[in-house]
Amino acid sequence: MNSVKSNAVLSDNDRLSPDISPSLTALHRRDVLKYGGLAALLCGLPSIAKAATVSPVETIAALPHDNQPFSAVINGYQEHVIIRWGDPLQPMQPFSLAEMTPERQLHCVGISCDYTAFFPLPKNSKNSQHGLLTINHEFPNPSLMHADATRPDAAHTRLEQAAVGVSIVEVRRQGQQWQVVTDSPYNRRLTALDTLYHIKGHAAGSKRLQTLQDPTGTRVMGMMGNCAGGVTPWGTLLTCEENISHFFAGHTDIEEQNYQRLGIGQQCKYPWWSAHDPRFDLQQTPNEANRYGWVVEIDPYNPKSTPVKRTSLGRFKHETATVVLSKNQHVVVYSGDDQQFEYLYKFISKDPYIPGRSTDHLLDTGTLYVAKFAENNTMTWLPLVFGNTPLTPDNAFHSQADVLIETRRAADLLRATTLDRPEGISIHPHTGDVYVSLTNNSLRTAAQVDDVNPKANNTTGQILRLQPGEDDHASLAGKWDLFLLGGRNHNEASGEWLACPDNLLFTEQGQLLIGTDGMGDVADINDGLYMADATGAVKQLYRCPLGAELTGMSQTPDQRTLFISVQHPGNGSTWGNPSTRWPDFKDGTPPRCSVVAITRTNGGRIGG
Repeated sequence: MNSVKSNAVLSDNDRLSPDISPSLTALHRRDVLKYGGLAALLCGLPSIAKAATVSPVETIAALPHDNQPFSAVINGYQEHVIIRWGDPLQPMQPFSLAEMTPERQLHCVGISCDYTAFFPLPKNSKNSQHGLLTINHEFPNPSLMHADATRPDAAHTRLEQAAVGVSIVEVRRQGQQWQVVTDSPYNRRLTALDTLYHIKGHAAGSKRLQTLQDPTGTRVMGMMGNCAGGVTPWGTLLTCEENISHFFAGHTDIEEQNYQRLGIGQQCKYPWWSAHDPRFDLQQTPNEANRYGWVVEIDPYNPKSTPVKRTSLGRFKHETATVVLSKNQHVVVYSGDDQQFEYLYKFISKDPYIPGRSTDHLLDTGTLYVAKFAENNTMTWLPLVFGNTPLTPDNAFHSQADVLIETRRAADLLRATTLDRPEGISIHPHTGDVYVSLTNNSLRTAAQVDDVNPKANNTTGQILRLQPGEDDHASLAGKWDLFLLGGRNHNEASGEWLACPDNLLFTEQGQLLIGTDGMGDVADINDGLYMADATGAVKQLYRCPLGAELTGMSQTPDQRTLFISVQHPGNGSTWGNPSTRWPDFKDGTPPRCSVVAITRTNGGRIGG
């Protein structure tokens, strides 16, 4: 979910044509009619959508594209920064970010704000004025965290480890603005530095998860790379560990094939291993990286609870964990693996969810599946189950734990369909269709183009729509089509087109909110928040400040407040010379990732 993680450097030839998406040449080689003609290619006219009452995109003018150091919101809406990186979660003496220490950071909001979720207070209520806001913190940003980032040391490392993970914050609406309750017993930080996590599910206890510090393979100190997530029907948070490869260095022969498949030991960006922390040195602790890359369940209502890494949902670079119930009330969790040529997955629980009964086992017992798309707009879900050919000892799988630890390699062997960075996933509230953003993939060649990935050198992305078989998320069959192709249309000066779709969230009215990540790379304009109607027509609602991406959309139950995260404003610049000082715009203060509340000036619902 971080635009700086792209594996490709864009040239001038990668940038968008001034008038039309560059994807049409590739698409015309296929049967264009199956997408409903040229209008469907540009607008995403639905071919599988069921009848539903869907509000159109609002008639007010779209916010125009721009490249500015400040944020902007569409007419009729207002924005309010609720909380920033470094803001205290408990009462403490005022201090500057230059004085931040690891000990202080453990009591302050983390950096790189990402996925958010709102949990009403009291629990099980529909209260939209008071609740708990959870915030993911994906990665450190050393050049903007440290006044002097040229000499990383143990203190720098500890500060960075304390700044990632998750924040849980009590918030209350006062009039038109939201306030943080700084003396709340719910306020909590979960980090890579000092938080203990249980490990449960089919891989728990595996020898490949055991270390000298944890010979049981069931407990781990640390969580990081927290990107997107989800909310369970029983009121817990699912937060996803994504780019774990950025945190480990060194080499080990023990897990060479496994780690190579995830880029571990090859893509390290943060030298935590060099600061006397053996967890992140593969030579010293060869199994440690197997203990990351999972979906983590957290109970925000119980500040004394221990979070749980749910291994039955697979180990890969999880972008999201979107939860929905099947017709028979089984728990279904959709998740994308955010990298070029990776896969889309879903987990189906063995047992149904029954309110009032224990839920602790539901995400531990069940089956993980990977998606295979066909060119006739059908799809199937393939079970990732040990013993089913080819997931056997002949291919170095000796247990279900092995399959889950090496989920990517298992999906390779099943010949699942590789996708262009599957990221955001949201369920249409009326039709039950599943919308999946494929952000981009400039590495795809013309020879690798297929119907579901129709663009070579795909710098602009697309959004898929999946219709589960028999309208049941437990079905292992379904249909798919292309809902929206990223790229310019003929409204060149307007905000009525987007590229690089990332986070997705449906309003209750059926409008799709889309956050983008990478428009600066392909069009020299700021990322932002867009709204799409059932035809795929889009309109920009919010524009991020320079260098930031739009992440973390969530809403209050009454749909009158939309929470968003503005991640890494000023990205690529430094503390002393930032490209923006958003949101404070104070000399000596670096740009600060923040959570923003967006509301309508007339008090109405988001989207009307």
